[in-house]
Amino acid sequence: MTIVHVSGQLCQDTTQYGRCSMNNACGCLHMAGANSVGICGFLYGFCSKLTPCESTDNLCDEPHHTCVHHPRCSSHPVCYPLSMIDQQLCPPIIVTNTTSTTTTAPSTTTTVTPGWTMTTNMSVARYGHTASILSNGKILVAGGYGNNDVVLNSAESYDPLTNTWTMTTNMSVPRKYHTASILSNGKILVAGGFGNNRVSLNSAESYDPLTNTWTMTTNMSVPRYSHTASILSNGKILVAGGYGESGYSWNSAELY
Repeated sequence: MTIVHVSGQLCQDTTQYGRCSMNNACGCLHMAGANSVGICGFLYGFCSKLTPCESTDNLCDEPHHTCVHHPRCSSHPVCYPLSMIDQQLCPPIIVTNTTSTTTTAPSTTTTVTPGWTMTTNMSVARYGHTASILSNGKILVAGGYGNNDVVLNSAESYDPLTNTWTMTTNMSVPRKYHTASILSNGKILVAGGFGNNRVSLNSAESYDPLTNTWTMTTNMSVPRYSHTASILSNGKILVAGGYGESGYSWNSAELY
């Protein structure tokens, strides 16, 4: 049995999943066995990889994990990787405290200061692409329209801990205006889009971040681009609308 010492940002008297970071993908995860104390962690994409804590003592057999409540993933406490509570991934909210004193009582005003900070550039210029949060906290950017009037099949991932972009393996099909959805197994499903030669696509493929591979899946029933894709509570993906081969818009929808 391993006892870990958590070095992430604690959140005191904050609701489960309450805001605790400048990164909106992070939230407060209540620590098992603690009273009104949580840890600020990255919330998305890897429920299937979390294992239950020891029921008797709320400890984790896995090294570099801590025991938290995560009701979206499990009704029981789960072992959460410390890499997902790193303050580089979930930076604290920057506050400005202004204290003024009157003849009656002092008051304190806390102001959240949002802002943009430039990161390193992507390896490839692109638009009409997708961006997805991977289970390891990285961001996968795929496809889009590049320079020289080329539809791209390239993909790359951004690591917020190192502020670096790394090329991944290419998609099987160049596409822009497609959709990308996070599946319950942590893979990314890319569907449809607009390909080279001005062709609307019905093809779909999935990316496995563990093996860095793309695999073609079954085709959609109709070609479509600029459509929507929504993750349902049962884990299925609802694809709706978009444009077809002739440039006419669809009112059809389908499930994956």
